[in-house]
Amino acid sequence: YDFAVVRYHANGTLDTSFNGTGTLLTNIGGVSIDQGNSVTVQADGKIVVAGYSTSGGSNNFAVVRYNANGSLDTSFNGTGNRVTDIGSGSNDWGSSVTVQADGKIVVAGTSDSNFAVVRYNVDGRLDTSFNGTGTRVTDIGSGSNDWGNSVTVQADGKIVVAGDSSSYGTSTFAVVRYNANGTLDTGFNGTGTLVTGIGNSIWD
Repeated sequence: YDFAVVRYHANGTLDTSFNGTGTLLTNIGGVSIDQGNSVTVQADGKIVVAGYSTSGGSNNFAVVRYNANGSLDTSFNGTGNRVTDIGSGSNDWGSSVTVQADGKIVVAGTSDSNFAVVRYNVDGRLDTSFNGTGTRVTDIGSGSNDWGNSVTVQADGKIVVAGDSSSYGTSTFAVVRYNANGTLDTGFNGTGTLVTGIGNSIWD
């Protein structure tokens, strides 16, 4: 139950310049259960992996940054990893990670059945210019279960998160767009959120 990374050469063989073996395991919190769900590579070659870490029955967003050789990048939070509890006692799962043009790291996922986004500065600190706290939770529909699965950043800095929203036995596509400061972008569907059912299907 650790984060795992494998790097291959273009021909599919293991790249032994990465951690000496081509493979790497990272335990984030001792007895924690850690799962990496998404990876991106920065322009400088550093590798960012996001997912979650479970300890004491609580799931939290988790991010690890590695140098290109597979060593932990201690310039990120002093340890190379960062665990973020979005709300006290909440269950948080990081699902997708991307890096902005300015190097800030954006992770999207779910917190207590709502869309959740966290933005970190280059050094691993929470970026408080994003929603004042570095975190943002969005309930798409009253009583719905909302799961953020994928994130991207537009050229203008707006953040787009896609996933699904389910309620009353149906599940639909869901998209949220945020301004760079973390507020909902009301230029997107008037509310910043959009739920789309496809055809007559129940589960989208």
